[in-house]
Amino acid sequence: MIIGENTASCEPVPKAILRRGGTSSIIRVFRGLLLGFAIWSLTITALLCQELKRYSLTRRDVQNMVSHIHQLEDRGNLNEALVESKRFAETVEKFYGPAHVATAFAKREFAEAYMLRSDFGHPVELLRESLQVFSSGPQIFESQVALTRMDLGRCYAQIGQLAEAERLDGEALDYLLKTAMQRMHRRYGPISRVSSLVKENSKTPFR
Repeated sequence: MIIGENTASCEPVPKAILRRGGTSSIIRVFRGLLLGFAIWSLTITALLCQELKRYSLTRRDVQNMVSHIHQLEDRGNLNEALVESKRFAETVEKFYGPAHVATAFAKREFAEAYMLRSDFGHPVELLRESLQVFSSGPQIFESQVALTRMDLGRCYAQIGQLAEAERLDGEALDYLLKTAMQRMHRRYGPISRVSSLVKENSKTPFR
């Protein structure tokens, strides 16, 4: 998601995305953890809102557009929500171009509007473009990289590209395990049993 409609500032609040059957239990556990980490992106989108003001697209404009999309989705007006999501993505890209993080957020919003309609083919290119932008950005976007990988993995699974779906799930899980391990080390110390279990399952060494 791009902006949470019920906050005073711009805040990405990703939807809970249903995953395909057969996903491993550890991925299901850490999926919820990832959604929590995504809330941390408030600082990112606050900066985004300040930038938007410079281009005659104010924070209020963005909040109103996203709020309207969410309201349509909540009422089940998915076709209209898709149209508005497309317009939102095009508006943001007009101001920033395809390589800006603002556009990456907007395109993921557009992709999720497709996914809510059980259309998993169209979102693939949108999510790939978003993932490329987030991946080339600073480390602060790491949670957005993982979240976009999980969305893209779901789409690949639904269209039968299972190997690619598993790869993306694994990369997202690796980030979650690394982040969980860092939090456990900070809270309980490096010798806690919880930290040890997380470390054993992580592909990325803790630093």
